[in-house]
Amino acid sequence: MEKKRISVAGTGYVGLSTAVGFAGKGYSVITSTHERDKASLVNRGIPPFYEPGLAESLAQSVKNGNLKCVVGREEAILNTDLTFLAVGTPSKSDGSIELQFIESSAKEIGEALAKKNSYHLVVVKSTVVPGTTENVVQPALEKSSVSSFAISSSAGMNFLIFAAALVLFFLLLFGSMAILSFLMYDLSKPTILLLCMLQIM
Repeated sequence: MEKKRISVAGTGYVGLSTAVGFAGKGYSVITSTHERDKASLVNRGIPPFYEPGLAESLAQSVKNGNLKCVVGREEAILNTDLTFLAVGTPSKSDGSIELQFIESSAKEIGEALAKKNSYHLVVVKSTVVPGTTENVVQPALEKSSVSSFAISSSAGMNFLIFAAALVLFFLLLFGSMAILSFLMYDLSKPTILLLCMLQIM
């Protein structure tokens, strides 16, 4: 079976570690950011933060062409089959989490999906509280994309179907060992299996 193309929205601790993990397993991965300096570093195989084992893995993935970083979400979404939403959710002064980045990224993903006519899976991988997918991510995706999609049963027209499946994706992180955590849990296979199952439903 042909490996699916993967995009990761976010190049922070969770996002870049996920991107490098999948790239290391042979998947074609595009990670995205809004910071040009960070994109430049990643494309040169230099991680913008320290993580055990990340520098070597990133450099190898960039060298063999399995990973690249782009500025903005659209290119990444249009050229991949599934997207991990892995932007930061920092804590506020009252202890709650800041959701503006995940909401704005979901909106950007939706805008890109409005330009696609193929199935696309969106996986929420950011650290969020229960209900965030239903109450924040899904509405942002729908608001920015549904109005641009048309569903027709006419045999003479193409079907443009909004098919962004939402999955709340949990991953155990061992302190500062995200790469090791990724490799130990080997989540690439069940994720692709889930994609295939959803495609035939």
